[in-house]
Amino acid sequence: PPENSIPVTSTINITAVNDAPVLTAGGTVDCINRYAIAIDNTITIADDDDTEMNGATVTITSPITGDKLEMDDQNGITSIFAAGVLTLTGVATIANYQNALRSVRFLNAESDPTLGGAEETREISWVITDNDSDGVGAQSSGAGITSTINIGVPVVTIASPLSYSIGDPA
Repeated sequence: PPENSIPVTSTINITAVNDAPVLTAGGTVDCINRYAIAIDNTITIADDDDTEMNGATVTITSPITGDKLEMDDQNGITSIFAAGVLTLTGVATIANYQNALRSVRFLNAESDPTLGGAEETREISWVITDNDSDGVGAQSSGAGITSTINIGVPVVTIASPLSYSIGDPA
């Protein structure tokens, strides 16, 4: 540099960007009433700026009488179900939240969970919230990713009539 050059200083301000977690779901599962079934075991979670999640909601879009969501509490994540919404709370790793969401089950033990065929599917909406490890505010995954449950009622069908006379072998 020339002898008379004056050093120039520049200031760069860095502002943290708060990336929302990305939740991928969207599976479809068939369910026979009276049996709890895992809704979506393909769920994945990613977050560019957080390694932990702080909560999630799993919502039955239009619940009917008897609809229930359940999850076994695990790895510091607890759940409570009310009014069609399963709320998960607790700080845990992305992997632990992913496993917890994959274990969420749907159940309707009513005698006709389809209301005579009028409600043969349920839409389930998933939202995850990160733990704000970058200190600029917690972010949620957005409006909700959906999975679909096809509801069926077990039906027993006999292939052909059976004849039996007293004294015939079993």
